[in-house]
Amino acid sequence: MPMTLDPAARRHLVLPPAVRPIVLALLCVVLLATCGAPSARPASLMDAYAAVDAARSDRKVRALAPAGLHEAETALAQAFRAWQAGQPEPEVNELAQLARQRAGIARSQAIERRGRNGIEILEAQAPRPATEPPDEPLAAGAAPADEAAMLLPDADPLLPAAGEPIAPPLSMP
Repeated sequence: MPMTLDPAARRHLVLPPAVRPIVLALLCVVLLATCGAPSARPASLMDAYAAVDAARSDRKVRALAPAGLHEAETALAQAFRAWQAGQPEPEVNELAQLARQRAGIARSQAIERRGRNGIEILEAQAPRPATEPPDEPLAAGAAPADEAAMLLPDADPLLPAAGEPIAPPLSMP
């Protein structure tokens, strides 16, 4: 049996005629806004964001590879704009991959520069070998000493002497 409402209760459920167009317009705006919104972010875009954010949070990358980090951030912004513009997912994935690769390049540049700086510091601290000839003249008929032997006073007995073969040649049967 259908339920019937008395006229007094029914009046509360019906919108006044002046309000109906406003409510209808608001419903249309909400409907259009949700239908036109892009879908959830692709996983490749989220991975690229994580890679760039990890590089950005590394202070060594910020200090030693700022240009590489800027390139990664620019590539990520380009991928995000492509996604917002509704470009095809393969294109967004390609741009996100590029951003992720540039973040990796920035991290590699920072590691390489940190290593190079460490080598330069070690080279600056290392004692310089003497490059001047010895003060004593060579005896008549004596050959000049091997340069490696001059730099390394104690030769390793396990290594062959200069000019000797490292291993005997293999004989073929």
